[in-house]
Amino acid sequence: MIKVNRQAKLSIEYIVQDKTPIIIIDNYIENLDELVNKIVENSQFKPDAVSYYPGERVAIAKPFVVKYLKPLMDVFYRVYKVPNNLQLAPKDNYFSWAVTAFNLSEYGY
Repeated sequence: MIKVNRQAKLSIEYIVQDKTPIIIIDNYIENLDELVNKIVENSQFKPDAVSYYPGERVAIAKPFVVKYLKPLMDVFYRVYKVPNNLQLAPKDNYFSWAVTAFNLSEYGY
């Protein structure tokens, strides 16, 4: 289902005072339109009852998450200095879309 783009651009930004690394990956998925269409057609997005996300979400099956994250594991271990004796595991993965409108006048616009 996911075709990883081997030409994707990876960059690392360091944020806030403690310089927390954030991994940014541009164009990671080659077939993004196909992927989005399959998800929208075959999933039921619902409001997230646990968080304050301003939209709807659908959980991603763990085997699917592992498949698209596997090519990135070396990067995660290196950037976040994860000891090799620890195993990374995906948790709470979702496809999300924002659907909640808000009133700009509340923000002084």
